[in-house]
Amino acid sequence: MARSTKQQLEYQKEYRRKNRDRIREQKRQYRLQHLEEEKERTRKWLNNNPERARRNRREWARRNPDKVKRGGQKWMKRNRLKVLIHYGGNPPKCVYCGFDKIDCLDVDHIDRNDKKKMPKTKRTGKGFHKWIIDNDFLPIFQVLCKNCNWLKYLKSLNNN
Repeated sequence: MARSTKQQLEYQKEYRRKNRDRIREQKRQYRLQHLEEEKERTRKWLNNNPERARRNRREWARRNPDKVKRGGQKWMKRNRLKVLIHYGGNPPKCVYCGFDKIDCLDVDHIDRNDKKKMPKTKRTGKGFHKWIIDNDFLPIFQVLCKNCNWLKYLKSLNNN
């Protein structure tokens, strides 16, 4: 017995509702088996639909603020670690005293006058580490522990 188009649509909708998890798993397996094709298809879609892609990303970010925050934190930690390793070795350590606890290390301007040449928005935080990476790790920085950094600052005040 043939179904009308409306009946067929209702049947498909009900089928998808009842089998949502099974369909999701099938799609996931397909994507895993055809990874390169999926990447290429996604790349083409993003290039052809930039406004829609941007809108979708914004909407996802609005619905998932915790994931956005965690992603930004991971990105910032990864960039900070890249910079610390570049200037302080692997594992990074203070160039004055050799202290190596990563949470207590800072990236320091070797010459305070170099700090004034940088854009103001790039002097601290995530913008700072990204700026260093984007500018090919300029040789104007060093890694110091917080104590040595503070002592260097106090010494510079006494010299002025």
